[in-house]
Amino acid sequence: SGLALNAIVSDLEVDPLPKGPFDVVVVINYLQRNLFARLVDILAPGGVLLYETLTVAVLAFHAHRRAYLLEPGELRAAFSGLEVLSYREADPAEPSRCVASLVARRPFEPTL
Repeated sequence: SGLALNAIVSDLEVDPLPKGPFDVVVVINYLQRNLFARLVDILAPGGVLLYETLTVAVLAFHAHRRAYLLEPGELRAAFSGLEVLSYREADPAEPSRCVASLVARRPFEPTL
């Protein structure tokens, strides 16, 4: 469709987040809670965050370090200042989907 794509891959435990602003930020299978606020900051007004990672529901099926798992409702609460476009969370009846998924948009700044 002719859109330019500038993808950045980095080690977020070593490298700082880029300055932004970005129209889209994607985080998959990664949890570093101290980056939540910064992820919002680097979104452009109207920018979209797509975030999906494991929840504590996975502990019923696999050994895992709890510190790297989302608690119930944590992902939605962490990004409560964004407009949620889509959200779903692990269903204990569906063990293959022990994740929380969020698609949310940063509000446009009001014009003066």
